[in-house]
Amino acid sequence: MTTDLLSNPFMIDEYNKVNWVTIAEYEKGSNIVKFEIHRKLKPYLLDLKSNFLTYNIANILVLKSAYVIRLYELCKDHYAEGTRYKPKTSVVFDMKIDRLRELFNIPDSYKYNDIRRHIIDKSVKQFKEKTDIQISYTEIKLGRKVDTLHITVKENNKGSNDYLSSKKVFVAWVREKYKPNVEKEIYPIILVTNKGKIRVDINGKLYLSDNSKNGNATEYDHSQANKVWTWLYDGVKDETLKLNTL
Repeated sequence: MTTDLLSNPFMIDEYNKVNWVTIAEYEKGSNIVKFEIHRKLKPYLLDLKSNFLTYNIANILVLKSAYVIRLYELCKDHYAEGTRYKPKTSVVFDMKIDRLRELFNIPDSYKYNDIRRHIIDKSVKQFKEKTDIQISYTEIKLGRKVDTLHITVKENNKGSNDYLSSKKVFVAWVREKYKPNVEKEIYPIILVTNKGKIRVDINGKLYLSDNSKNGNATEYDHSQANKVWTWLYDGVKDETLKLNTL
């Protein structure tokens, strides 16, 4: 594992690469490994209050490829940066194909037509159907070869990016919305039933707290939890169940 970390550089930008780790020391006979992070990465790891991308995780849970997710994050980042100080209807940026290969670690066996078919065109379709942005692109050629993509990013209000778009998205949304505050010992109630109060623990798992004064709690196993999540999702979607208001 340490060898892998020492041999996989981090790409700061188009012209600069640096290893995550400069030193990895394993303490023999223990389960401890000490790392020294390269000093060049300090501003990227510590200056996170002003330099980070935020987005609703529901928008990537519905995407069907790691490459499509990466492109969503890239386009979302450009859109967020472009609209940070001045509201715009769209943001345009250029992305060289070679740079895209580097950023996404696309294997050489992927020709441009593969990239367009399996990454770009799929992203165009999935973003519009499922997320809060939509994109379009034009190809810029250098001779006969496509060298650059001219990408336009717009806000998308027609996608199915609400928390009921799928069970998977619903589960993630509930876990985030009703996240416990362990320090204050607050575990929000999702739903009150005749058997008790359904809550989510710190690991995002469902459990049932008894209505009795002794406060007994029962954590659902995987099979039970799956059935309860399905019941919750179906009930909220068809409006037969109403989640507790925080």
